[in-house]
Amino acid sequence: MYQAAFYCLLLVMIWFSYTFVQALNQLGDLKFENILLHLLQNLPLWAVGTWLGFNFIKRANEAARLEQEYAHKTAVTQSYQGFKEQIDKLTDNDPELHKDLKSKHIEVAIDAIGYNPSQILDNKHGELPPFLALLQKNPELRSKLEKQSTDKILKD
Repeated sequence: MYQAAFYCLLLVMIWFSYTFVQALNQLGDLKFENILLHLLQNLPLWAVGTWLGFNFIKRANEAARLEQEYAHKTAVTQSYQGFKEQIDKLTDNDPELHKDLKSKHIEVAIDAIGYNPSQILDNKHGELPPFLALLQKNPELRSKLEKQSTDKILKD
């Protein structure tokens, strides 16, 4: 639903862009002041449209993430049920082994259900932007830039 709203908003913004260009063509006198005035008159519309676009995409990503989390929980639950049935079939003759396997199985299932795979997306992976990675790999360049910046600060 949010993705559909985003695409509709995108179409509306494209239409407004087209009308903006058409209005500029009708001005006739394309001075910088006229273009700036026309742009400022339409700025609230663009600001609201941009905010709505970011909001729609954020909500669509949240919905997709929730869907993936519930799919994970469903898969773990189905696996638990299947393993439970196999344990029951394999350990019919040995109640002690059945009890041990069942308790270990419950522990593993609780850990798996408690694990949220979308946490991987939340954690920072330690990836640096290219410029910072270059500075980290090249200490001479880093010290040179630090010296230049301190010299500039002292000069000002």
